[in-house]
Amino acid sequence: MTENNLKPGSWKPSPAKRLEAGFRTVLETRMKGMPFLHPHVNVEAVGFRPWKHFWFGVMVTPWSMNFILAEGEVGAWKSVPEGQKVHYNFPAGCYDFISVKDDLLGEYQMCSLFSPLDPQITNHAFAIKVAEAAIDAIMQVDNDPPEEGQALVPEARPTLSEKVEAGLQKPVSRRALFHPNAKDEDEGEE
Repeated sequence: MTENNLKPGSWKPSPAKRLEAGFRTVLETRMKGMPFLHPHVNVEAVGFRPWKHFWFGVMVTPWSMNFILAEGEVGAWKSVPEGQKVHYNFPAGCYDFISVKDDLLGEYQMCSLFSPLDPQITNHAFAIKVAEAAIDAIMQVDNDPPEEGQALVPEARPTLSEKVEAGLQKPVSRRALFHPNAKDEDEGEE
């Protein structure tokens, strides 16, 4: 399901712009002058898309990077007490999200990727690439189902961090680096 084929009135609008505006205000007020702010990373909502009954994406800020779940399908959101953990089964496995209720940002649930940002994230373009790799990694199925009659043997599975690292090894074209939303006509273009 994509944003373009959602039935009008059945889904809330994407929270991306609202969250970006809210987190920019947080940056200018609550976080102003904090020593752990990354000077080369901005506020940006990355990859928000429908997932199950929610909006799902990553919120990049100068102080953290989090998976975000926000109200999507009208009537499907279940409010939970602030600070409570909620478990969600993604293709890559089960992840805990923490309920947040904020006067400025509204109600959403978050799962921390980095807080504070990893020092290896040197600039905003790289932070966006990490966020996109994290989304790709959490949406990948972890295990192939065993063939009928095959013994179930536990296998070493890559962690989300390892999946993100593998995604970061993919080459980035100049166009994608400077225009993250642009699509390369030739993926080998540098």
